[in-house]
Amino acid sequence: MAQAPGVDGAPSTEQSAPSNQDFSKLVERGRSFSGRERHCCFLNTGGSTLANGRFANISAASGLDFIDDGRGVALVDWDHDGDLDLWLTNRNAPRLRLLRNNFTANNHFLQIRLLGNGRDTNRDAIGARVEVSVRNSEDTRERKVGSQESYRVVNSLRAGEGFLSQSNSWLHFGLGNANQIDKVVVHWPTAEASDRSEEFTGFHVDQRYELVQGSGEANKIATLRHNLALQKSSPQIPPPAETARILLDVRLPLPDHLMYLDLDGQQQVARPGKNKRLLINFWESHCVPCIRELTEFTENARALKKAGIEILALSVDRLEHGSNVETNGAKNILRQLQFPFNVGQADIAHVSLFQNYHDFAISQNRLLPLPSSFLLDRQGRISVIYKGPISVKQLIKDTKLVSSPKPVGQIYRHPLLPGTIVQHEITDRSTMSRIATTRSTLGKALLKMKANTKLDQWGQLAVDQFSEVVQMLPDESDAHNDYGWALAQNGKLREAKSHLEKAIEIDATKSRYYANLGYVLDNLGDFHNAVQSYQSALAVEDNNPQVHYLLGNLHFGQKQYNEARKYFLRAIELQQNYAAAEHKLGAIYALHGDIKTAVRHYKRACDLAPNFATAHHHLGVVLANQGKMAAAVKYLQQAVDLDPGNEQAANQLKLARELLKK
Repeated sequence: MAQAPGVDGAPSTEQSAPSNQDFSKLVERGRSFSGRERHCCFLNTGGSTLANGRFANISAASGLDFIDDGRGVALVDWDHDGDLDLWLTNRNAPRLRLLRNNFTANNHFLQIRLLGNGRDTNRDAIGARVEVSVRNSEDTRERKVGSQESYRVVNSLRAGEGFLSQSNSWLHFGLGNANQIDKVVVHWPTAEASDRSEEFTGFHVDQRYELVQGSGEANKIATLRHNLALQKSSPQIPPPAETARILLDVRLPLPDHLMYLDLDGQQQVARPGKNKRLLINFWESHCVPCIRELTEFTENARALKKAGIEILALSVDRLEHGSNVETNGAKNILRQLQFPFNVGQADIAHVSLFQNYHDFAISQNRLLPLPSSFLLDRQGRISVIYKGPISVKQLIKDTKLVSSPKPVGQIYRHPLLPGTIVQHEITDRSTMSRIATTRSTLGKALLKMKANTKLDQWGQLAVDQFSEVVQMLPDESDAHNDYGWALAQNGKLREAKSHLEKAIEIDATKSRYYANLGYVLDNLGDFHNAVQSYQSALAVEDNNPQVHYLLGNLHFGQKQYNEARKYFLRAIELQQNYAAAEHKLGAIYALHGDIKTAVRHYKRACDLAPNFATAHHHLGVVLANQGKMAAAVKYLQQAVDLDPGNEQAANQLKLARELLKK
């Protein structure tokens, strides 16, 4: 059976720079890359001899350096008064600012919109360079176009203005006191190597024009003046709330059999009844809001049952006050309330599971408060998370909200912020793509849970998530690749092979697709095609150490040791701290009787990965064969400590100790 990529009993030891995903997590948790990056403003000093050609930093004097975490700026003549206004975006509140330019100087301007021909120039004319030749006709000195007295104002049309910002596509030219425009020359961004320029005339200052490529004519556009009647405002920060209600657009699956102990210590199974929803509630007997919430549940039991809602109240008393604490306190409270729903004891596994689901759904990972509740739909999936007490009225309302079978329908029925979500084909596609991404991330998290717990139920839940993604995005190569990999991790190799081949059919440029297919083919016993698939992966990305390692591992399994050694050495060349490859090289040299070299590679593997039990085991064996019993005992003991279930290592340790005594 082939090893999964990157897994050979050794943990990853590779150190790398923070990834985009790391930065994304940082921002999602409400933090910034650096924080308090105020917007800056620099003044062009023109011909000032004092400035010596430098810009002047007027950030404070301009008033633009708000105590914000600034991100982007977009320029636009928002009120059509001939000067540019500013839209600012921030990482923190206020997320958006409009700064209206009320400068009163009588300077002139020209605004131009470009329209490419759509053949050799893009329709938006992105990349065009525009030169405006201007002069002041009231100046008594004679000026000629092209002479030193006349001057040009130059601007370029760009797609993007810094971080996630796009200014208006109208080109704005500030003309100062120049009141005559002699000509405008547009250098169109054509695909041809030579410059393709076009001259336009017939302009007047303080006007707006559209220039169509190939026409040579300036089309005047009427200026619409708007009375925006803008009002100054200060951001209002809402007061901190004691409760939170989070409706999930992607429902989080739970195992079919969620076991718990009732207050008498008897094992029970938590699952929603037929056509029922289940609220799992965590509470504690010394928590006043918890008791108040349980009281409301009791008083409204009839309404809850009529709405098809069941409740499982799990006491955390033993977790809060120690496992030796009796459940009498919880029993007494529930008896006094005559609580009509199921009750039980929460253990650390329950709390960890629901905390992990909370952390997956909510970026700012904080410990769950008491009380906390999770509303499960009819399929036993978490649909709503409540932090703090929840009213019965809201709970009944939410059971109706989560009844929509379509994810998009769920989102439209409960927007994250007050208001109405615009429903349109484009927004639907965007929403579906976001949901698919969330499902994919959830599937990968579930696969990790399977690896950590060794429980197959998590693997099947992961497969279900990736299956949904493929149905939503049937033409996406990553969807088929992720689904195929999840199927492979759950032993469904034939089905996995089909989806991985589909991924390659859609996009043949991804090295990991071929590597995953190679892994599946290897496990199917198809050595020849597995080698070909790995070779295809290297043809796309030759510097991938993991693929070289996998190819070496494949040849190692076929006892083609010389070929295997070549790939292991290449993997180490590309990644010098590759413990698994060092371990396999040690095994090859040990098989060929070169014990000295084998020991060197085994030690290297142990140094790189101190928790690599197999490497410690094999190093202990070769040292014992050399008669170095003290060193052998040391490494065999470490192997047993790391993997207590390794009976072979335990027996060899016992024998090495006996030989050491002699």
